[in-house]
Amino acid sequence: MKLQIVALLDENYISCLESMQKTVCKRYKAYKCTPSLYIPMVTTLNSDVETLNKILYKVLEPYKKFKVNVVNSLHVNLDSKLCSIGISQMGYISRLNRAILEGLEQHNISTENSIINNPAFDFNVPLTSCNYTLKKLSTQGSVPFVKSQPTDSILNFTRISKLEIWKMNGSKFDSVIKSFELRQF
Repeated sequence: MKLQIVALLDENYISCLESMQKTVCKRYKAYKCTPSLYIPMVTTLNSDVETLNKILYKVLEPYKKFKVNVVNSLHVNLDSKLCSIGISQMGYISRLNRAILEGLEQHNISTENSIINNPAFDFNVPLTSCNYTLKKLSTQGSVPFVKSQPTDSILNFTRISKLEIWKMNGSKFDSVIKSFELRQF
């Protein structure tokens, strides 16, 4: 069974990304496809839910809610047909992802699209599904969201409040299996 571990954003900090989502939808005439904004962390190929629960509970025990930086770059992924905005790889999110991957590796759970399998892996928040205009942008690599700033500049920040395990049903990502709330400050 194909499962995806995602980081969900805090409700209090999500308004900035929702306004960015509306801007991208208007600018490129796309429609909003994601019911909730999330950061995909790891996709497991054939894993047991019980083992995954144990690994994530052990890894997430010391972590509190943390902030991540939103970077000025739009990425188009033709495999998943999604346009997403970049997230900075510095800080707790990369450490948390590395700890999850090490735990999965110790239990011989195979993963795809992770830092180990793909060194160019970037964290991102999917905003819209692709149309023809956005697919043309994919040939350019990453495109700046704010055209007057470079693509590596930080636009804003958001906070990660919890991690969830989702069952992937084709293009539907709304099958929540387990939710892990991070501790308060």
